[in-house]
Amino acid sequence: MYVKEEDDGSILFTCLYVDDLIFIGNNPIMFEDFKKNMVQKFKIASIGLMTHFLSLEVIQKEEGILVS
Repeated sequence: MYVKEEDDGSILFTCLYVDDLIFIGNNPIMFEDFKKNMVQKFKIASIGLMTHFLSLEVIQKEEGILVS
């Protein structure tokens, strides 16, 4: 797990699990910078919202996140 914290309170948590890179935080600009850097430095098949993890379905909407 990697944690990046900025002086303004922005935070980005990054976790590598087998072949999945999972990240979460509170600043969309940090997300975009992180994604841009990852695509430039590594061969990445897809960066998008998580839909499946550990045999669980993940649905992300404005109202919240459903895991089933």
